[in-house]
Amino acid sequence: MLDIIKKVRKAGGKIIIISARPRFSTRLSKLWLRRYKVPYNKIKCVGFIHRKIHKLEVIRTESIDCFIDDDWGMRRFVEENEPLIKILGSLV
Repeated sequence: MLDIIKKVRKAGGKIIIISARPRFSTRLSKLWLRRYKVPYNKIKCVGFIHRKIHKLEVIRTESIDCFIDDDWGMRRFVEENEPLIKILGSLV
C-alpha cells in the first residue's frame, strides 16, 4: 500500500489521512507516519464515536474523489452518501 501512496503523491495527488483515532492522538499519528515514511498532505483524527459522519464531513470538506478504507461498513456508508466517489478496499 505504501508504494501506491507514494506513486499517487509523486503524480501530484493529495493524500489526506482520515483516522478514527481520537483528536488528541494527531501528534502521535504524525510521528508514526514520519517514522514509517508515509507521505501525506493532511491528517484528520476524527475520533471513534460518530466516525462515519465525521469522516464523511472531511470527505466533503476536502473534496476527496477517491476513498480507501479497510472497514467494509465505512466504505458502504460513503458509497451510499457520496455515490460519485471512487471507493477502494484495503490495499494491503
